[in-house]
Amino acid sequence: MFRLCSHSGERTLDQCAHQQQADAIDEEIDALIAEFGSARAAIRALLHDLTVLANDMNASTSRGYTRSKVVEIRTFRKDKA
Repeated sequence: MFRLCSHSGERTLDQCAHQQQADAIDEEIDALIAEFGSARAAIRALLHDLTVLANDMNASTSRGYTRSKVVEIRTFRKDKA
């Protein structure tokens, strides 16, 4: 969504861009909570997604190309089976 920012007073273009970014993030947070029903469920889903992405990155990195100098992303969550 594109919003115009009024340049009245002391607001600079950077402040305007920062406010627009903050508004966009707030809209995404509201959409997540609406999708999952609660803030707790939304956080659980985001943590799950981050864990899956971290595990995928570790599995798909070629050790030969990087000469084994790879920072491993470890997750400390234990999957409940």
